[in-house]
Amino acid sequence: MTVPKRSRLRRILKRAGTGLCVLIVIAWIFSLRWSVRFTPTGKSPDLMIELWDGFVSVVMVVGPPQSIAVKEDVACLVLQDVGNVPHLRRFYGFIAPGSYLVPGNSGVRVTHIPIWLCLFLVFATTALLYRRRCIPPGHCEKCGYDLTGNVSGICSECGEPCEAEASAT
Repeated sequence: MTVPKRSRLRRILKRAGTGLCVLIVIAWIFSLRWSVRFTPTGKSPDLMIELWDGFVSVVMVVGPPQSIAVKEDVACLVLQDVGNVPHLRRFYGFIAPGSYLVPGNSGVRVTHIPIWLCLFLVFATTALLYRRRCIPPGHCEKCGYDLTGNVSGICSECGEPCEAEASAT
């Protein structure tokens, strides 16, 4: 007998959601010690993404930049150890999401997205997938069809064998 597509998709989504939750927690722990900055290719850095201190910062140039210069035409990925820097204010990612223009450089907008918010959204949707569907007594375990009066012991909706005693009640 083949597995229905819906339950296979549900199983795939549950595993993907669980894996993504684990990756997000690893990224959060990683970001407490190291800073990772990614700048895509291009002559001017219109976008920069940074993972640091429990949040993701997206830096976008929205106007004429005043003090930003890139010397290379290649994508750049920078890893920096920030675990022992004493003068930094540590939030560990527990800040509210926000967006602001950099003071003194009105062409640069910084948006902070806390990693806990991403984890919460992925965890909540994955938890909904793990929620077990309550099937009332006298119904098919596979499709939920009401088996009241069924004496054959086979669900007439999906063909799944069921208990004869439960279906006769």
